[in-house]
Amino acid sequence: MIIHLFTTVTSYSTAFLQFMERTSSLNDHWFVFGFGRSGAKNTVSPLVKSRTISLKTLPGIIQFFSLIYKNNHRLFFHYLPYDPTLFFWLFNHKIISKSVWILWGADLYGYQRKNESLRTRMYEFCRKRIIPWFPEIACFVKEDAELAKQIYSSGAKYQQILYPLPVNLDHLRNTKNAEPSEVLHILAGNSADPFNQHLDLLDKLARFADQDILVHCPLSYGGSAGYVSQVIARGNQLFGNKFVPLTTVIQPQEYAGLLNKIHIAVMNHSRQQGLGNILSLLYMRKKIYIRSDITSFSFFKRNNCVVFDVFELESQSFEQFSDVGFISDRNVQFVEEIVSDEFIAGNWKALINKHLK
Repeated sequence: MIIHLFTTVTSYSTAFLQFMERTSSLNDHWFVFGFGRSGAKNTVSPLVKSRTISLKTLPGIIQFFSLIYKNNHRLFFHYLPYDPTLFFWLFNHKIISKSVWILWGADLYGYQRKNESLRTRMYEFCRKRIIPWFPEIACFVKEDAELAKQIYSSGAKYQQILYPLPVNLDHLRNTKNAEPSEVLHILAGNSADPFNQHLDLLDKLARFADQDILVHCPLSYGGSAGYVSQVIARGNQLFGNKFVPLTTVIQPQEYAGLLNKIHIAVMNHSRQQGLGNILSLLYMRKKIYIRSDITSFSFFKRNNCVVFDVFELESQSFEQFSDVGFISDRNVQFVEEIVSDEFIAGNWKALINKHLK
């Protein structure tokens, strides 16, 4: 039996549950959701709900503990929490030593926050002991797993996996081509998470403010209200009515329409993030800038995709920046290869079958 442990409900966890129902027997799986604030509605079938446990209820907690202390169960951590639950896992070496860390990105880069406070130093103290106990790390960007092993002195084996995209290819294929536009539509980041480095990104784009541009900035999740207000204030100051903050969650099909309208996406993340958005944009032949000092840039270059370096922005003219005339067919081919149900199911089955034996 495999217990899938999620911190909270997200669009990715919901897409994963729906995918598991299509491709697997749920009799071998339980899906557990923890204490995090829900980021999306968990729109799943009654069958999936019957295999779901919430740790926000006392019966759910009792059921979870009854499961994890059975020897024939394996725990899959879909994101390693950065919260007080780390202290619980610190005293459960036996469970962790039979578990899999399914690395999302933010859960790797917690070490960047370790000196923020006494609380974060204590969390990092726990992580430095817990992470080396995982015998296996699963994620899509192999460079993330290598970085985790380097930082935390881990000897874990690597397994490639990929979550189904909340914006799927059917949405992208069925989106009508955007109308020709003399205005250059720019996507600035993918969320309100401060790791998007919005203020630095907006400053980089500010010298193009007199051009015919619209800067679309997704800010509907991932950051505090104070941070969102700060980003909006800077965007309005630099671009006026050419700055379009997106502060409400957009449904997948509508979001696909927005991405289709975009000409250039600038992802100024200081860590690997926004992979679903980037893959969608690659598939739609959009020009994408990513920082060359993060793992996803190396990953895309290793797979022969055409992406551009954020650090080159400051030396580019508007003509160079706005040149979207050629994007390699390889970008489309790469995304088609990896987001098919066959590819994703093959990766997950390879991981799951090892732990059901």
